[in-house]
Amino acid sequence: MPPFDLEPGPSYLMVLAITSAIYLIMVFAIRLFLRLKVNGPFGKDDWACAVSTSFGLIYSVVVIVQVFLGLGSKFRKLSSAEANTIAIIGWANGMCLTFAGFFSKVSGCFLLARITKTKKHLVVAHVLLVAMTLWVIQAQFYTIFQWYVVSSSMTSLSASDKPY
Repeated sequence: MPPFDLEPGPSYLMVLAITSAIYLIMVFAIRLFLRLKVNGPFGKDDWACAVSTSFGLIYSVVVIVQVFLGLGSKFRKLSSAEANTIAIIGWANGMCLTFAGFFSKVSGCFLLARITKTKKHLVVAHVLLVAMTLWVIQAQFYTIFQWYVVSSSMTSLSASDKPY
């Protein structure tokens, strides 16, 4: 019997989302403790990590909500409205995951700039920061355009042509 009284697919998603949320909280709590008690002060890299952790937690919570809406269950069991709701939430949640990855990389760049005082390493950290900023802007435009294409093609289909 799968956990949470769900089918095997949704229950695996639920376990993964809960485990990743717990892991995110534990890792950030360890980082916070080390930064405040052992190796002070709280810097820009820690703030970027906190923002990344927040986006990661939001992502995990939204996946749990999606599971309760029907994510992971057999596609034929979902109504058209449920499938559309899950797709829209998943699309928005993809943006949340992009920002979590972005701020995680920004945290690494700030940590590199914090640790080293060599000019060459500082230049690399700032170039990486600019590259990551351009990457997240491009990723957001791609995600917005992707939804525009999907939503416009789904509205142009007749009811008999839709896959659900």
